[in-house]
Amino acid sequence: LAVLGVKVAEDARNGGAKVQNIEVANAIEALACWLAFDSNGWRRDARLRGTNKLHGKDDFSFRRARQRNFYVTQPMRMATVQPLPALGFVESDSVRFNAFRCLAAGKEFIERALSEYRPFKRTVADHLTCWTQVKDERVLKVESDALRQALSPLNRLPEAAIPVLRERLLQGGMKERREDKERRGRALTWVETLRKDKPGKLTWEHRPQDISE
Repeated sequence: LAVLGVKVAEDARNGGAKVQNIEVANAIEALACWLAFDSNGWRRDARLRGTNKLHGKDDFSFRRARQRNFYVTQPMRMATVQPLPALGFVESDSVRFNAFRCLAAGKEFIERALSEYRPFKRTVADHLTCWTQVKDERVLKVESDALRQALSPLNRLPEAAIPVLRERLLQGGMKERREDKERRGRALTWVETLRKDKPGKLTWEHRPQDISE
């Protein structure tokens, strides 16, 4: 969702809209959670935020969704400030989310994750870009099963996108330290080992062979 927010914000600015990465990403995350809550009967879930904030909202125009008090004060997006550039999904001259620019790997990840969904006969990114560009009181429709399936945090990542994510975990970004790449690689190797032969108990006292320190 955070990578999608960066791309949609870029596309919207290229189309003349005055938007920032943070407000677009927050609005998309709020929309994703709202669609998910609407589908699960507004039951709390660790993968969702904003039960109280979003319940009862019926105007999901971007004009309102971009406002600071519309959604939670600590969106999931805040936890991506370090991982996105570290994994090579975005580039930036600073650590500010608003300075992020979507890289080829980020665009490929979005394409792989969302290509099967066509809300209102558009790609997900195109429809959300149109959503950000509506300037008057009209509300671009966002209540769509295709959009819900594409954005809902309750749905697992499509199979086509998993290899891209795994490659990014292994390769990392251009400016990332070699030690960090190796650390993630060892952790992934350990996870694969657990898939095949999981011990009865995992404790901090016994370091897995795949983890070097």
